[in-house]
Amino acid sequence: MSIYVTLDGEVLDLSRLTVSEAEFFDLCYGTWRENNTGRYARLQSLIFGDDNPILKAGRRVTRETFEHPLFQAVTDLEARAGVLEGKLLPDREDERPGDDPLAEEFVSIAEAARIKGITVPAVHAAIRRGDLVALANRPLKVSVTSLGHWEVDAGRQRSARKAVVLS
Repeated sequence: MSIYVTLDGEVLDLSRLTVSEAEFFDLCYGTWRENNTGRYARLQSLIFGDDNPILKAGRRVTRETFEHPLFQAVTDLEARAGVLEGKLLPDREDERPGDDPLAEEFVSIAEAARIKGITVPAVHAAIRRGDLVALANRPLKVSVTSLGHWEVDAGRQRSARKAVVLS
């Protein structure tokens, strides 16, 4: 799956990972899924080890590395493992570190438009801008989490309506 939902509810699009990045993610995800007490330490070793394809020379975490969706996803897996093993405290009481971060729900474009009270073309435009995450299969499906986090720009909607009326 190409959609990853962090403990904070942020939606990461992993569909653009390179082959080596995707393989590294799969390794980290498999480690997180292991039900043992050593996964937190193992994830730390993996993330900051030689096999991480996005760490720069000297194994430094640069701003570019920190902002990379792969790094955000694997460090989220590390945090989940740390909370599950009692090594880290949860950030929030409602945090659910055992929930699968790849188990995302999706709705149709029409349903997304209905939920947000906007038009189908407006949903397509939000997907093109990167405001909403969608699966690339046909028909397109929108991530429910990204839809929940996305705030409709009322000004943009008014401008679009005026343009339709004026044309």
